[in-house]
Amino acid sequence: MRVTQTITLRQAWRTECSKTISKLLMLTAGMLAILLTTTSALQAQCQPGFTGPYTTTMIVTTNCGPTTVQISYCLPGPGIVPPYEYQITGVVVLSPLGSGCVITGTVMREAGKKLIEQNPYGFSCQGNCPSVIPTFKIGWGSCWRQTSPDHWEPCPTGVNQGCADYYDVCCRCNGTLTAFYKSSATSDQCETEFGCTTMCAPPDLPQPVQCW
Repeated sequence: MRVTQTITLRQAWRTECSKTISKLLMLTAGMLAILLTTTSALQAQCQPGFTGPYTTTMIVTTNCGPTTVQISYCLPGPGIVPPYEYQITGVVVLSPLGSGCVITGTVMREAGKKLIEQNPYGFSCQGNCPSVIPTFKIGWGSCWRQTSPDHWEPCPTGVNQGCADYYDVCCRCNGTLTAFYKSSATSDQCETEFGCTTMCAPPDLPQPVQCW
């Protein structure tokens, strides 16, 4: 009788231990997932004075050729005067998926120009058209990393807007914006961190503004 009771108690104890271990493993996995999500979200946050991040879709040219990407970006808040500045905080390759498409500084430059021309802030000529918006800035972090085959984001050491392109933007009477590259403020400093690379594009030749 005592042997039977001992065996039953041992089986019950093992069952409870197994349940406890399973719960602990599930809890640990959940905490890790939350931590990773929080870390990614923190890195994608906008700099002080900006709102967002928001997302938009566009086609850029990568090593894969024409590539559809989702761009995360921030808009200037009321305290940014003049408000001619956007910040890019993340890139997701939507198509082709899993093809090893690489995001570089040159790709970021193209994305920044197209973001200006998409005009998410809603800039207008204010009744005086055509006109030129001078020194429109596109900024993004100097150090980026590939967090998955199709996701790119700033490294913790490079979240400040260390890369920047400046444009003169023509605002035409039909409401369209056309950006003309003017100059860059680049940084080749990228802290030594696994998987991080400098994301600034090299300076290019200024484009003549054709607005009239």
